[in-house]
Amino acid sequence: MADIIPLGTKLDEAQLRRAARRTKQKVRMTESVLRQTHDTGTCEKCGILREPRVTNTAEHKISIPYGFCAVCAGEYADFIDRIQGGGNPERYWQNATWRESWKRWIDYQGSMHSFKASKEFRRLVQEISTYSRG
Repeated sequence: MADIIPLGTKLDEAQLRRAARRTKQKVRMTESVLRQTHDTGTCEKCGILREPRVTNTAEHKISIPYGFCAVCAGEYADFIDRIQGGGNPERYWQNATWRESWKRWIDYQGSMHSFKASKEFRRLVQEISTYSRG
């Protein structure tokens, strides 16, 4: 009889394990979102290590709002040039598919920014910071 575990205790333990698992998932998801959108010293597009962030240069006559490596910064500037009707015809790879890829990447960045600004995400960050303090 001494080895019998009360059903209430067993249910409480299972509930605590589920809550801990949900908290871990929240922490991992939040870390993932923040890692994707935080300046980590790597190119935001390709992920290679890069020089300190440059927002514009004489070479690129536009402001570059992302932390790109030199290659991706050049490709971004070319993308903007292409959608404004310019572009270098020698860069044959900058076709419609290439432009669509850049458009989708920029749209994704915008949606991640909106998600991070949402009240739900801010609530999640608050829950996690409360959990980690307590």
